[in-house]
Formats: sequence, C-alpha cells, structure tokens
Amino acid sequence: GGTTCVTSSLRWKQDIENLDSEAWKELLKLDVKDFNYKAEYADNVRDAGGKRLGVIAEEVEKIDPRLVQYGSDGKPLTVHFDGLITLLIQAVQEQQKMLGTAKQSAEDNYQWLVIGLLALVIIRQQWQLNKIVK
Repeated sequence: GGTTCVTSSLRWKQDIENLDSEAWKELLKLDVKDFNYKAEYADNVRDAGGKRLGVIAEEVEKIDPRLVQYGSDGKPLTVHFDGLITLLIQAVQEQQKMLGTAKQSAEDNYQWLVIGLLALVIIRQQWQLNKIVK
C-alpha cells in the first residue's frame, strides 16, 4: 500500500481560525459500523475483502459535511479521515480541560469539607470549654 499525505504546512493555508465547537459531542454522534463491501464495488475499493470497520459517509455528512468528499454525482463518496483525526485531537484536548476542571472542583470541595470539619471541631471544643467554665 501507498502512503497518503495531506498538505498541512502553514504556507498553503489562509483564513485560519480555531475550531469553535465541542468536538467530543460531534464524535459521539458517529456510529462505527462493521460491514462488507458490496461485490459489485469490490474492484473499486482497495483491500475490499473481508469484514471492515468504518463509518458511513452519508451519516458523517449529517454531522459535518466538511468531513465528506463528494463524487461527480454530488453524493457522498468517502470520508476525510484526516478531518476526523483533527476532531479526535480537539476532543481529547476538551476532555482534558474538563477533567482538569473537575479535578480542581473536587479539590476545592475537599478543602471546604476539611474547613467545615475543623469548624465543627472548634465549635465542639468551645462548647466543652463553656461546660467546664460554668
């Protein structure tokens, strides 16, 4: 098999913007399928024999048409897996941020719990001291 590369250098690109989406939500909409290629199309597909794993271009189109390559008839033909990899990268980054936020929140909650328990200990000790003094 050959190697497929996508031009990725900055010198080839313009109008560059950060992707403003929640990639993990888009990825959750994708359904991975187990399938065989139809016999009449097997000659047009590299390594068409046997069970395959993949996604369906028409389903991907509903999520994000930029991830689909269209045939000369205007119908979805294939998926730009380089675009899916880009979404995966962003989804991992988003989830790491969420985990960091959740971890910080848990640490904050723990600190407040400790403060609350210490306050209870102080209140109890004060109560006991008041009983002794009376």
